[in-house]
Amino acid sequence: MLGVFVALLAAMLLAIYRLFAIPTGYTRNVALAFIIIVMGLDICFIGSVIWSKTPAGDSLAVVTPFVQFWAAGTLLHLVNTIEQFQKMRSRLMIALIIYFPIAITCAVVAGILAANPGMVSISYQYGMTVTEYGIGESVFLVMGALYAAGILAKLAFILKRGDKSLRTEIFLVIILSMAAITTFSYQTWIVPGLSTVPLSFISTSLISLVLGYAALKGSPLVVPQTEVGSKKEGDGPCGAAFKPRTVHLCLVSDRTVSRKRFSTLVKNGTLGLWVSRRPPKELRDEYGLVRTPVIWLTGNAVEGEVCIPPGETAKLSKAFSDFIAATGDYIILFEGLEYISSTIGFKPTLNLVQILNDRVMGSQGSMIIWLNPGAFRDEEVALLRSEATEVHEEPVRPGDGARKSPSGQERHGNQDA
Repeated sequence: MLGVFVALLAAMLLAIYRLFAIPTGYTRNVALAFIIIVMGLDICFIGSVIWSKTPAGDSLAVVTPFVQFWAAGTLLHLVNTIEQFQKMRSRLMIALIIYFPIAITCAVVAGILAANPGMVSISYQYGMTVTEYGIGESVFLVMGALYAAGILAKLAFILKRGDKSLRTEIFLVIILSMAAITTFSYQTWIVPGLSTVPLSFISTSLISLVLGYAALKGSPLVVPQTEVGSKKEGDGPCGAAFKPRTVHLCLVSDRTVSRKRFSTLVKNGTLGLWVSRRPPKELRDEYGLVRTPVIWLTGNAVEGEVCIPPGETAKLSKAFSDFIAATGDYIILFEGLEYISSTIGFKPTLNLVQILNDRVMGSQGSMIIWLNPGAFRDEEVALLRSEATEVHEEPVRPGDGARKSPSGQERHGNQDA
């Protein structure tokens, strides 16, 4: 039996390690906190088995239901963190509503048990410590049922609201509800013929692993965040700068033009995503960004950064999709198309641009693609032009006249992007 729990603890430690490696988000935080809670419960149980018939083992067996009760409230708290509470006062009020009854109940039950030591019955069956708490156990079960009802009520509220961006979280809430059902069964479930298998602990441990796996599979590669000190200005996804559902191809030699425009927009409150070949730390330092996510196109894995190799276009497309699905108004600055094309060829690169174009066209945001035209043939540039809503080029110098686009139409450049 102990071997089973050691294997479960090792699996949960691995899940925690992997969860720490993905970007912070509600899904990841819920899974991480829940796995840590379950590990604590399992360690208490293992201790009560190892030190059975000793004061230490008896103490752990008596304390475990109290820990489980706090875990039940924490499950409800984690479900509430799926929604972002903007005001600190709101967050404190919700935490108080959830945890204050737990503190009062635990204090009352502990006082009753301390005043009446005979109410706690400790026996040893199947190599384990089995405890009964008299009226205290009934109090725990009733309060635990109330917290289970709270979790299910929160699930119903989310489903009724129909927020598509919370589909993954809804799935996780269902798992949390399943976990709550086993957590509230404080007596160890004994299976005939397998008398040493505590199903309540094993089932909760397995559910926590399923939760962690779901978080790893469904967690977004990038999480949209409003820039520090930003204030929303103007109307539309980027104020008055760009219209919604537009892709802007920037053929201006000085890439700082598009970078400054991007940084200005995110500092004004627009959610932004930056894809670049340069190290994100350098970009953040140079343009004064703190929270805006940056994807680094590189084959190296750098701790604390979202790194995607140029050949993994499916992963890059998923990062874009995750970001767009979680936002309304946004701006994306996409650099490094030349690097991707030199790695996988032009046709797959064009296919990537077409996919991203479809994503943007079905949203309320805009994307800027900065491109070095010298890195592509004329016919390749023409195909990329055809995917853009607008093309921004170098200003026409006196005497040059109007440039002609590949379609033969006159096109005067502008430097808006």
